[in-house]
Amino acid sequence: SDEWRTAFFGSADALLAADSADPDRDGLSNRAEYASNLDPNQSDWQYQLRADGFVFRWFAETGKSYQVETASVLGQWSPQGSVIKGDGSLHESKDLPSGSARFYRVREVGTTE
Repeated sequence: SDEWRTAFFGSADALLAADSADPDRDGLSNRAEYASNLDPNQSDWQYQLRADGFVFRWFAETGKSYQVETASVLGQWSPQGSVIKGDGSLHESKDLPSGSARFYRVREVGTTE
């Protein structure tokens, strides 16, 4: 909304206020930040290593489906959990500590109706 753009950028017409802009360079466009009720000027973390495990998040676009995958050897991917239907919001995935190196990815697996 124009009110949201003005609140964060001083003007609805500012270049950094464009829907596709990503002024905080966190990988989420202003459109995604607005839809997820986030601050477009503050980088929103994409992953964190905590005492209780590894947590990462991504924006799941409406109309698309995603599968979280893990691998202990890069390239040998295995699904983790169920397919997630995109709903235009941030999704978070958590993996418990395994004591060994692991790789993670979120793969788009199709579209939804």
